[in-house]
Amino acid sequence: MLQEHFLSDMAALPHDALLVPLGDTVLEVLAIFKERGEIAQELMKFEGQYVAPPHPSGANAESIALLMEPDYPNEKDYADRMHRDYLVRESWKKKGGKPQSEAKYKAARRARWKAMLFVRRAYGLQ
Repeated sequence: MLQEHFLSDMAALPHDALLVPLGDTVLEVLAIFKERGEIAQELMKFEGQYVAPPHPSGANAESIALLMEPDYPNEKDYADRMHRDYLVRESWKKKGGKPQSEAKYKAARRARWKAMLFVRRAYGLQ
């Protein structure tokens, strides 16, 4: 489907267009096509890496909220705040489980913080 339809659609777009993939999965596909020379349009690069804002789905609500924060928090404060909120929400109880360890939860929040900082810097928001 991608080979047959998507690439022909891309060929109809201006070759000097800048593509803004929404999400890492779309970015991965476009990067492969770009590296193979199958699309002419540019993908945004920052510090030698392709850049994609998060896909605007509910699953990415945390990333989008973090990306759009007017006063970007520091990494430690963000991980601490998110962990406190996680403990208060007790969302793991709905699945009959136990909470993630603090270290594991905060490591995931720090990774998200770094990813969104990269996107913010790429788009001049930081």
